[in-house]
Amino acid sequence: MDAKTTAVGADAVLLMDSADSSYNKKATLTVVGELLAGSVATSSIEITAGVLKVDIGNTTPTTAPAVADKLLVEVGGVNKSTTITNLVKAVGEVMAGVAATTGVSETDGVLLVAAKIAHLEAALLKGVSTFTMSFETSEQTTTRIYFPMKVTINKIRGIVMKAIAASDNGTITCGNASGASTAGVVTATASDALNVEYSVSPSTNNVVLADGYYYLTSAKSTAGGKVLVSLEWTRTA
Repeated sequence: MDAKTTAVGADAVLLMDSADSSYNKKATLTVVGELLAGSVATSSIEITAGVLKVDIGNTTPTTAPAVADKLLVEVGGVNKSTTITNLVKAVGEVMAGVAATTGVSETDGVLLVAAKIAHLEAALLKGVSTFTMSFETSEQTTTRIYFPMKVTINKIRGIVMKAIAASDNGTITCGNASGASTAGVVTATASDALNVEYSVSPSTNNVVLADGYYYLTSAKSTAGGKVLVSLEWTRTA
């Protein structure tokens, strides 16, 4: 018997007719394919000219898929099924990337924005708080600057707003609830004129906890003068 290498739908095969006393009959490949395909509405398979193909468009749609419903996926060249839950989880992991750099994490397919300071743009973490400290009579005092979030005081700047009285220097000592900061004293030199600037960078006791404070204490034996002070800070995790 000669072999046919390319079959078409009109080709026939021999089969036993179970509905007609089991007589042997011929059936075209198209008929056999239609039997294998079944109802496209339920199987999503249809046959055209003896060719079976998946036709999702003619299947019965579902408007409320459940997480346990399954989909067909190819894994290493092998068709396998997966639940919607597992598929979404896998997609979520790809979209989330690395949480340390994207700020996005994934839990059971749900993407979450990680509200962590480290994930914010560095420029958004910085801020400046500005106020006036005085060496005037009855105005030398300790002022507490409160912060609603945890911060690190990086730099303290000062600029003379009223000339510093002669005879002695004025000091503005800064620190947190634990005590004075190392390198946290702004010294206003006696007789400094308007707009003279100062700058120091505290290295200890410069972290302020959420709802905590950073204090500034002005002191000068000979009264006179005012300094505009700016605290440059960074939000801290």
